Amino acid sequence: MATSQAELHELMVRYRVTWETRRSLAPGGGSSVVSVGYAIELDGVPEKHATADRSACLAVEDALERIALAVCFTQEAHEAHVIHVARGCFHMGTAHGRSAEIWAEITLLNRENLFQRAVAAEERHVEERLVEVVSRLRALGAQEGHWREAM
Repeated sequence: MATSQAELHELMVRYRVTWETRRSLAPGGGSSVVSVGYAIELDGVPEKHATADRSACLAVEDALERIALAVCFTQEAHEAHVIHVARGCFHMGTAHGRSAEIWAEITLLNRENLFQRAVAAEERHVEERLVEVVSRLRALGAQEGHWREAM
């Protein structure tokens, strides 16, 4: 289902979506770890006056999935990303004033089949891809780190 920019912005504000990034690591053989890309965590909460029942949580989960699919869209054949929505789960975070947050994670990978072949030159641009996805999040109204109400 295609979602317009206006609809995505409305979802960002309604569910107060925030984001944070970190390196995504994987075992590299022995006791070492290697960077395989970046993870972007999206956090959202039910509407301010909604009860925290399952239907309110499902609405946030669905919105996070729609947002993640929209900001990760690409027609590049070599792009590799994974979207995981933590359905039925929440965590206690500080992005929304110690509220229970529903989360999703976008993982942008350096390459597919991580350990089965060498990295091709065109696959080394994961940092550029991160900037592209984060720019899309910002343009839609997601806030980095902690949600701040508009003045």
